[in-house]
Amino acid sequence: MSSDLGLHDIADTYSVSWWPLAWGWWVLIALLIVLLGGVCFWLIQRARQRRGMRLLRAQLKHPLPSLSAVNLTLKQAALLYYPRQQIAALHSEQWQAFLLEQLPPHKQAAFAPRFNQFQAVQYQPHDAATVAAYQQLIADWASAAWPPKHRQGAA
Repeated sequence: MSSDLGLHDIADTYSVSWWPLAWGWWVLIALLIVLLGGVCFWLIQRARQRRGMRLLRAQLKHPLPSLSAVNLTLKQAALLYYPRQQIAALHSEQWQAFLLEQLPPHKQAAFAPRFNQFQAVQYQPHDAATVAAYQQLIADWASAAWPPKHRQGAA
């Protein structure tokens, strides 16, 4: 009967393919890749920034034998943030001034007398309580000053 009317059979529709993707999908994929790369880069940089702080905290957990040992530990951690040429030559008042400069201005006044106190007794005989107090001062200083907001040169 259908041949009398001149109608054709119903044609099957083809399913819509996902491939090739439209240009909008390619843009979305590219944006997601860039975003994922940026997040990975940020996480790696953040881990590197906090490496010195982790090192210092790990070493300050255990009692150190002297104020010089505490100072050496702090310098080793500082070398991860600042150039060797800047850190290695510092000692005594220069080292103390450098440490105070790394603090935010509103905290410098609170730390200056504490650093002066330890500067005065650094080369005198001292007991374990003095060393422990200096270790605590350095831990307090590090949590206030590190990680630096901007890196001052290459390590």
